[in-house]
Amino acid sequence: MKKLLLALFALALVVAFTAPSYAADFKYSGFFRIRAFSSNNLDRNEDMDDSSSGLDALSRPRFTATTDKGKIWAMWEIDWYENKYRETTEGERAKKADVTGTNQNVANANAIFGRTGGRVGVGTNRWVVDFAVPGSALRARWGRTDYTSPDGEIFDSNGSSRRPGIGVYGKLSKNMSLSMFMQRSGTSSYEDPKTGAVAGGVKIGSTDDNVDNYYAAVGVKVSPTTTLTPWVALSRDGKGKSLTYAALHAKAKVGIFNVSATGVSVGGDASADKDASGWAMLVRSSASMGKLKLMANLTMLSGDDENWKDEGESEVSDFSRLFPGTGALRTGILISGRGNGSVNDIQTPGRVGGNGITNGKLGKTNGAVVGELALAYAVSKTLKLGAGIHVYESAEDDGMGNSDYGTEFDAGMFWKIYPKLELRAGFAYLAAGDYGKAADKDNDDSWMAMMSLRHAF
Repeated sequence: MKKLLLALFALALVVAFTAPSYAADFKYSGFFRIRAFSSNNLDRNEDMDDSSSGLDALSRPRFTATTDKGKIWAMWEIDWYENKYRETTEGERAKKADVTGTNQNVANANAIFGRTGGRVGVGTNRWVVDFAVPGSALRARWGRTDYTSPDGEIFDSNGSSRRPGIGVYGKLSKNMSLSMFMQRSGTSSYEDPKTGAVAGGVKIGSTDDNVDNYYAAVGVKVSPTTTLTPWVALSRDGKGKSLTYAALHAKAKVGIFNVSATGVSVGGDASADKDASGWAMLVRSSASMGKLKLMANLTMLSGDDENWKDEGESEVSDFSRLFPGTGALRTGILISGRGNGSVNDIQTPGRVGGNGITNGKLGKTNGAVVGELALAYAVSKTLKLGAGIHVYESAEDDGMGNSDYGTEFDAGMFWKIYPKLELRAGFAYLAAGDYGKAADKDNDDSWMAMMSLRHAF
């Protein structure tokens, strides 16, 4: 019996010292969020009333497994989403629709008290496998996850535009890094692969298999406070649009300011019979002075000076983004829907307003020049207040000599109720300019109020 116990003890010691080499470290994390908003006249047209309010709830649990002392990790992140969105139609819209309100996504409605029936929006938000490349400081990954340029705005695949891809990134040397990826960005067939049927009688998707993004960047640390990252990209939609990008991103510490700047040129084919050309310049800066944080940003996008003059123009010279749904410029809430400015640590992005260069309100202008000033003040360790101003101009006029789209004023607060529970709230007001107005009527001002309660774990 004694020998048996000694043998079992020896076996236990062997397992104790060898098992950690093979066991995985599992981590469960994520967040729960409820968000609400109310807005009016986001189209700047009082006659076409679009007053709206909404409530949504999002649960995003995340499972992460790490093995081989961090050499390999894998993650699966789920989205559980439901909302109640109500839009009141009045005035001219009520005359046309003969309704007083609409309730969208009814199957997923009433986020607080439970859905009314049907299927909730459940799916995979991200999944990724990431591992160290043997014999190097590089890492490889594949999966549906974030693939971004260093600015996180010209190419930014977060949120609704995540697509599967593969990539390699990491250190090439002490002062040099590499980032490369390929991302599949859409369908490659008009027809159902099984039946050959065309959805709804209308052809959808692309005409060929070239629906993808390719990206490569090399970062060089030229001084202790400055890093330069040139990058190139190719983006194709499978319908004749093929865009090539050449860019330089710079990140530096200048006095008390942290500054980043990106210059981009784009060329290629805007369509099967039109060439594409354009450029973008993004400058982002911030400075912290005790409890006060200051931010100053500049966004410039090329416009097409012939777009409204000559429909037969063979070249499109306004700035074009990559595919699909990427390029979420961080401007004010009402324009981009993914605001930055005083939204840094303060406000929550709005539910409406779009989320990209062409999808958002900014895409309704012919190019853009946006200047922003914002500040955030830490009242205490748990409470912050912020405010900002954003001036929007079209790079080219609207054909009637108007280029002023409007000026947005916003304010917000951030309250850390508990270490893992936070409340964000904000209000934005857009004083509309003359750009795109009807000859006999001024554009109407817009506003939005929003809040978000978020529990992280």
